[in-house]
Amino acid sequence: IDLMDALGIERFVVAGHDWGSNTAEALAVGWPDRVTRIAMLSTPSRLGGAPTPPFLQAQRQWYHWFQATQRGAEAVRRDPKGFSRIMWDNWSPPDWYNETTFEAVATSWDNPDWADVTLHSYRARWDEAAPDPRSAALEGRIKAMKQLSLPTVYIQGAVDGVNPPEASQGVPSKFKGPFAFKLLDGVGHFPTREVPATVAAMLIEHFS
Repeated sequence: IDLMDALGIERFVVAGHDWGSNTAEALAVGWPDRVTRIAMLSTPSRLGGAPTPPFLQAQRQWYHWFQATQRGAEAVRRDPKGFSRIMWDNWSPPDWYNETTFEAVATSWDNPDWADVTLHSYRARWDEAAPDPRSAALEGRIKAMKQLSLPTVYIQGAVDGVNPPEASQGVPSKFKGPFAFKLLDGVGHFPTREVPATVAAMLIEHFS
């Protein structure tokens, strides 16, 4: 919002993947007079709060619970590349990335605040850590709100290894305005990397 203010942009659309999916939704909750449409990719809605997942989904999200432990946190800090690699390998079909791409992205995990931010995000969403005080009020609004009415598209990979289609079944009920659920055959958790042209076309159609 500060960025949009600085640019002098009053009303805008937002597309986000994974953490960005929830950010797009949060902006729509917090500033409904400014966000006109959103696109959410690969990560379900948090409206109404996040219930404890069923056992099968909890198994897919093992890394959430791993990071909630002291030993898990130490392991993430010690080997961020190994931690991330196992998810890259399991969340999408084989060969969706190459070693050059992985090594290029891996430089970001050397940032001094990466581990703190990552660990806090996963702990806070399950009440294992307090939210940032600056965002506590917005978090409360997200948990209290049951539905949004702005036009929304949800883009889902059919073979997503962490948030498969069955984990997103409740998403349509969170939106009472124009809503589209786009299922991409053969695509995993990273549709913007796996089928960028397809995703771009969907976003252009939605935002036009």
